[in-house]
Formats: sequence, C-alpha cells, structure tokens
Amino acid sequence: MFKPCKTLGIALLLSASLPLAAQDVRYRQDKLQTVHPFSMEEASGLMAIGESTLQGQASMTLRKTLLQLRPGTKIYAREQPVYLFPMTKFLRAWVQRHAPNGLRMGMFDLQPELDHVAARTLSDREGRFRFRGLQPGQYLLWAVIPYEVEGWIAQETGEHQITTFSHFGIVTAAVREPVTRSVKQVRELENHVIHVVDIPPGQGVVDLGEIHGERAQLK
Repeated sequence: MFKPCKTLGIALLLSASLPLAAQDVRYRQDKLQTVHPFSMEEASGLMAIGESTLQGQASMTLRKTLLQLRPGTKIYAREQPVYLFPMTKFLRAWVQRHAPNGLRMGMFDLQPELDHVAARTLSDREGRFRFRGLQPGQYLLWAVIPYEVEGWIAQETGEHQITTFSHFGIVTAAVREPVTRSVKQVRELENHVIHVVDIPPGQGVVDLGEIHGERAQLK
C-alpha cells in the first residue's frame, strides 16, 4: 500500500496555502510565449504602411588597442542587415524581462514568427541606415557590428617537461607538464546595437544620429 511521504505532504500543504499569483510566477516568467502568444494580426497592424522615416548610424568605439587601431577609433556596421521589429505585447514583455541583464542575453527567447513581419534594410559602408513608410509607435531596432580581436594564446608544442618540487633539499614531487608557446590568434566577435525607438505621431523623419550599445526604455 502506498504511504504518502511526510515531506511531500508538507510541500503540498504549503503550496496549497500560497496565493495563485505566487505559485505561478516562475511559470509565467519562463513562458513568455505562452502568456503573450504571437498574433500575426497584431504584428501586421503595427507594421502597416505609414508616412514616417527612421534613420541613423550604427557604430562602436574601441576602448583599447585592436589590430593596430587606437582606443577611441570607431567601427561602423558596414554593409550589415538592420532589423526593425514591431513592439507587440510579447516583445514589450521580452524587453522588460531582459533589459536589466542586456537584451542580447534574451536572443534565445525571441519568437521566430517575428521574422515574418520585421522590416529589413542594409546599412551603407559607414553604418547609415534608413527605414521608410513607417507609422507612429515603438519598434525594436537591431543591428550587428562584426569585428576582430588579435590576442596571444598558449599553444602546446607536443613536448613535455618535468617540474620538480622539493622540501629541505629533498624532492617531494615531480609533475610532467606540456611545453607551450605563445601564438597570435585573431578572433571574430560581434557588437550588438539594440534600441527601443519611438516614432511620434506627425513626425516625418526621426533621426537617431549615431547609436551604439543598448538602449531599452518602454513608455
């Protein structure tokens, strides 16, 4: 005959005594797509054709020497795709959730259906971009700036050496370690420019100027 576990019984009792909101908080946080499912009607309405233009220039500024480039040098999103997503109910909840730790950290949690309604454009050689035919509202702007970092890594040579440890002149241990050499390596990295942008009613052109990093501020 099955006998209920005392620990399980206490846990069930405590769970039953908690308010519903407290019980399902974790579930709601982990299931944004369940709480705010994708609506093509909502997204299409937000991306309806309007009369406004959004433009800007995506860049990043070096903080240290990089491949013979000095600190303060700017790197632009040169001929890179720039995306503009409609601020659906899901995306608003997504921004609120991930903004404290950086929106890029929430990339895995984005709804793939948003790709079907996102506006796309290609930046020029200096990172300038322009979206035409937008209506007033909020949007999520996303661009990526690829760049390279040169650094030194330790590479094994295939040879080994014996390192000994002694105490009062008596060898107490011997460790066999690989022999390494320093080698230059170039790594490919990405800088993400993610902004929540506003297009006010009646404004023909919204110029963001030069933008970089993250800016997430919902009204």
